Amino acid sequence: MFTDDLQIHERYNNTNEESSDGGDCVKKAIALIVVFLVIGTMSLSTVIIGDGFLLGFGRHANNDVSRPVESFFGVSWGLGMRYQSYFGQGLTAGLNTYWGIDTILLLVPNKINLGVELALSLGTNSYLNLGGSIGFSFLGIAQYLIPDEWLHDVDFNKSPLYLVAPGLHLAIVF
Repeated sequence: MFTDDLQIHERYNNTNEESSDGGDCVKKAIALIVVFLVIGTMSLSTVIIGDGFLLGFGRHANNDVSRPVESFFGVSWGLGMRYQSYFGQGLTAGLNTYWGIDTILLLVPNKINLGVELALSLGTNSYLNLGGSIGFSFLGIAQYLIPDEWLHDVDFNKSPLYLVAPGLHLAIVF
């Protein structure tokens, strides 16, 4: 009887160890996002909220905050990463064009964006951005590259909507 209790105890401990691996992975991902946000906030850089960013931080030309923001890097709404880089002089009042890349759930590739936005000045390096973008989904691109016979059980319609994800956005930069 004692050995049965010992075996049950060992079996219980082994199952707890095995099931905690998935929870540990989620905890590590959340901890990584929190560390990223703390470090970004401590850098006192330009911040963006919106335009796909849950929270993003800007990089100025030559690290001089009096110069325009050249790019943003941050956490996306899909709890992944988002990078956005402006063509030309960077983010200035008026019409701006950019390209970007998104991931979801930390590292899963989502899409590549090309966009245009109108930045309305709210003060020095502060803007209200109104714009739109067109994205090229990695899933959509893969759908066009994978032969049909590989996906015979999957009912995909080869529609441009899988390839292109247009969107409108609003963002505040401060």
